Amino acid sequence: MRIHARLLTPVAAAACLVLAAGANAASVTSVALVDNSAGEWGDGNFDDPDCGGFSSFGCEGPNFEDDSAVSVPNGWNEWRTEGNEAGSITGGGSGFTSEHNYHLGTQAQNAINSSMYYNGRVDYTISVSALAGETWELTIDVDNVGTVTHTDENAGFVEIADSTSYGTVTKVSRTADSGSVAFAGSTTYGSDANFNDSAGSWNQSGVFTITGTGSQTMSFALLFEINTDIDGMLSFGSGDSMCFSAGLAAVGDGPNTDCSVSNSAGEGLTVAGGIVTLSIPEPSTAVMGLLGLVGLVAVARRHR
Repeated sequence: MRIHARLLTPVAAAACLVLAAGANAASVTSVALVDNSAGEWGDGNFDDPDCGGFSSFGCEGPNFEDDSAVSVPNGWNEWRTEGNEAGSITGGGSGFTSEHNYHLGTQAQNAINSSMYYNGRVDYTISVSALAGETWELTIDVDNVGTVTHTDENAGFVEIADSTSYGTVTKVSRTADSGSVAFAGSTTYGSDANFNDSAGSWNQSGVFTITGTGSQTMSFALLFEINTDIDGMLSFGSGDSMCFSAGLAAVGDGPNTDCSVSNSAGEGLTVAGGIVTLSIPEPSTAVMGLLGLVGLVAVARRHR
């Protein structure tokens, strides 16, 4: 059977429409991070409330450095984050990666306790492009990895009783889910990591999914806390130090903490995702009608 050359154009057009309707177009087009972390220092002797964000009374923002020459009444404290960042699209839109780094340090001084309360919060906004009616699933991996260093001064000038240090990195939690999509899976990742007068590391991880239809923009927030308390009582001069590093070095020259560490590869709050198509829309009635019309024309021409 021969098909007239003039039929090739409408046939090709119809075929293209069918292919376009069935193509997998779901892709990640943008990832944005906003750092809404905040911290507070204290002496550990009173009820020092955690910070809920920038608006909380007495709370410092994502970056704080106590570089004063006199440490009373709270020892020395510092924290630092990367700030607002952009994720990287991978595989031509098939996924993304993002990494948020931070560092905290505290040191007791002059027989005074030093405590630090840090609320880490990073808000994520992700955009997906897809065909109308196309259903997709975005699988997201969360990892929070870091290292604790601890320095026991064993007396600055005079030490009657040894200083003790306590630190906790809470598990990561997800909140503030929004968008015309469905979130599924665990909302907490890893478990609390406790450090008592010791160095160590933490590695918290978990997975959740987001399912949607068509092009969508969605957002969520990841939260964690780091709390420390160093007992400086009966320790005059320099007391113990604790530092928490997640891929970021100390602030500037540091505030005299003795445990500041350099950047470490593979540490930080890492979020990575991959997208797949679950179903594609059927060819529209118009497309099927066009194919039928092309077929009728072909038959009519054949019988002339």
